[in-house]
Amino acid sequence: MKTYYNSHVHIFSKKCIPVYILGNNLSYLIKALDWLQMNRFVIFLLSVFKVLPITREAIPRLKMFFRSFAQGSQHEVIEHLLYQEYDRFSESGSFKIVLLSIDFDSQNAGLAPLNYLNQINEIAEYKRLKPYRDRILPFIGINPYHTIFINLPIEDFVKEYIEVHQFVGVKLYPATGYYPDDSRMEKLWVYCEKNDIPIMSHCTCGRIHYQGDASERLRTPSLFPNMTEDDQQVNFTDTENFKALLVKYPKLKICFAHCGGIVFSKYNQNELEQKLISKNFDSPRVIEYKWYKQVLAWCQSTDYPNIYLDISWINHDRKTLEDLRDEVIKHNIMHKVLYGTDFFVNIDKTTEEDAYLLSKQIFNMDIIASENPQKYLRSLIHGDL
Repeated sequence: MKTYYNSHVHIFSKKCIPVYILGNNLSYLIKALDWLQMNRFVIFLLSVFKVLPITREAIPRLKMFFRSFAQGSQHEVIEHLLYQEYDRFSESGSFKIVLLSIDFDSQNAGLAPLNYLNQINEIAEYKRLKPYRDRILPFIGINPYHTIFINLPIEDFVKEYIEVHQFVGVKLYPATGYYPDDSRMEKLWVYCEKNDIPIMSHCTCGRIHYQGDASERLRTPSLFPNMTEDDQQVNFTDTENFKALLVKYPKLKICFAHCGGIVFSKYNQNELEQKLISKNFDSPRVIEYKWYKQVLAWCQSTDYPNIYLDISWINHDRKTLEDLRDEVIKHNIMHKVLYGTDFFVNIDKTTEEDAYLLSKQIFNMDIIASENPQKYLRSLIHGDL
């Protein structure tokens, strides 16, 4: 049997999350995890009054989240994913998961009980344990604003976790307040390109983003100055910020997660196309569509042979997957698509099993969940994974 891979998973527990991760207005949700295991009725009320953008079908999944993952440890999340999820519904004899760590310390959202270094050191400990060492593939999350990098070069930090602690890639989350072409990461890209290290970059306008005054970190002039405070994150994530990086390091191996994150069952593609042509960036959705088009173009380019996309989070939506599949087939880039789910950020949208089954209906899982990720994850440091 083939080895399958979920190339996009998060396992951080409530202990890793600062109280203002969702902003001041929703901080009570994070605080509630300490004093209330939200029951079905409470979650339902939050959805009715549009405090949480969730459907009735999502309520049982969120209840499970609040009663288990939110209260537990990263270890318990790994156990759940491997043994209660993938070993149960996957036809594959072995399913490996890529664990994407995130630096929550450096986005002005407060301090978590389990800080960034403790979060990744826990993962490094799990990687050493026999039951997990061959099934979890951790990526080291990087934010150049972390105070550890005042005296420690970023590339040295990453090199230690990849070569000593057996992390296999680098995770970028520019929405948390930094640019991917930040000069402080210059030597990191030299290291990654030289050693064929896989990079995963967040590429949608989502719930987790920098909670401070964005103007403190934004370049002037910003690309999209008319966005709301929460949506200023698009200035950091925008694919324009990767262009100079790719020109300088054309062999960087980067997967753009969520392929922009646009959901075509909610937004008319023709209208988005017209706004893109006229450069009418009046909402984050138009910008996400711009990212979608740019990532597809990069996947076709021979100038940048190592660009990938993944279907994480968007694989709750059939139309989005079908439209993406058609584009991928049209441009002959099926070899650039990776399977992922974005657990547990996707928990209000779908289950792991449903995301898997829908993806399987639309894509060839032997290609996107086995052949492609094996190539993507291979590096000169670790070889085949």
